[in-house]
Amino acid sequence: MVQLKIPPTFKQIFAAASSGLVLSGLMTVLGLSHKALASFEQPGDQLYLTPEECSWFANIPILMGIPGTFLGGFLAERFGPRRIQMVMIPLLFTTFVLMHTTSWKSVQELVSAKGLLITARVLQSTIASLPNPATCQYPCEIGDSRLRGFLTSLTDAWSSFGFLLCYFLGVFFHWSTLMLLLPTVTLLPALMGLLASHESPLWLARNGQMDKALHSLTAMRSSREDAPKELKQIEGCLQGSSQNSSMSHSLRVLKKKKNIIPLIMGAAIIFLKELTGNTYLMVFMVEIFKKTGVPSLTKWGSVIVSFTRVVCGVTGSILLSRFPRKKLLIYGITLAGAANVTLCAYFFLRDQGHGIADGPLLPSAALLIYMLGYAPGIGPSSWLISTEILPSEVRSLGCAINTSMCALTAFILSYTFTYFQNEIETYIQYGVSSIGCLVFGLLVICVLPETKDKTLQEIELLWTGKSKFPSWSFLKKNQKDIRKLNSV
Repeated sequence: MVQLKIPPTFKQIFAAASSGLVLSGLMTVLGLSHKALASFEQPGDQLYLTPEECSWFANIPILMGIPGTFLGGFLAERFGPRRIQMVMIPLLFTTFVLMHTTSWKSVQELVSAKGLLITARVLQSTIASLPNPATCQYPCEIGDSRLRGFLTSLTDAWSSFGFLLCYFLGVFFHWSTLMLLLPTVTLLPALMGLLASHESPLWLARNGQMDKALHSLTAMRSSREDAPKELKQIEGCLQGSSQNSSMSHSLRVLKKKKNIIPLIMGAAIIFLKELTGNTYLMVFMVEIFKKTGVPSLTKWGSVIVSFTRVVCGVTGSILLSRFPRKKLLIYGITLAGAANVTLCAYFFLRDQGHGIADGPLLPSAALLIYMLGYAPGIGPSSWLISTEILPSEVRSLGCAINTSMCALTAFILSYTFTYFQNEIETYIQYGVSSIGCLVFGLLVICVLPETKDKTLQEIELLWTGKSKFPSWSFLKKNQKDIRKLNSV
């Protein structure tokens, strides 16, 4: 019998794509709100929600993501990033089915359908937050130095794909149908793919399972000689580190200077990424198009922009294998800043009654410009660099902090977006995002290291300076180390 030999490169891509589909499924929890709320806002319906309850329904996944993703990082380090995703998929699928049943007449006659819907939404939001850090960590740790940038930077494209599915399928199907359709096309294929994939070799090595780590590396590396060499490098970086994967140990290792600085820098990258306007421009895209007063834009505008974002996100991930991460970040920040300034001016002029701001052309163009900057530049590079710079010893915890920071910032921005819409002038929100783009650009230019063409072990060596933190001399020493590595 002829045995089919699968190329190691394909195994890496297949495993990362399976984890990416998990992330798409998690993002549908956020994206389906716009379709469901249109039905829940009808008075007299069994599932009628007040405006306050609708706001809560839309924002509870972001709120639960703050503690949930932090806990998920510890679970990923305790049980493995691949395993935690596989365990959570069936549980999350169950919550989708439970929410679907609230639309049944028989269920509405037996129990409080509204109470069941809210309970299921809380469970869904909680479960969806737990595997989130692992979806960032897993592609980074299974990829070799050649593919790691491409596989990890697709994080934002997979997120956008989840929103695209919600917006596109929401045009044709009722919300109750989406509750079954969305997890079927994302979570089920992801589970099958992860079952056929290997666990993270770095996680296995951190937990003392060297034989399994070598087996995983051998299966996913092009040359058999590369696997023992890479494992030796991993062992060198882990020398002196404990194999304890408990939560208390993970918190203790934060005291190390080589760990705390990249953790802070990674969290700052994610915070500023969200401050550029990603959250409210994506989650509230439908509401933004509604303000134009054009029905066709309300229906299809979000689909077009989401599709553009997915395509540009994949394009950006491909470009990251050819161009420095920092240059793509600067490109994205520049366009995002221009888009925010344009939206700020548009809503300011509209609120002042100037005719120059009439019509949908200007805000639609600004949103597309933002996506053309964010999707290939800010999104892929931010997630990639914020994961790459984390030392192996605290990568699970670092991914948890990054995703928690993302959820916290997203929750604050989504709440303030509604507040600005109702209480204060809309243009202020986009003015704040414009300032965020400026600060982000300064961070990238002045502080952020370039990680292209570096192994995770080489990047980890950048954080072993002798100066005390915080210290500009320590950062300057890191920059000298970066230039030295760049010349190799």
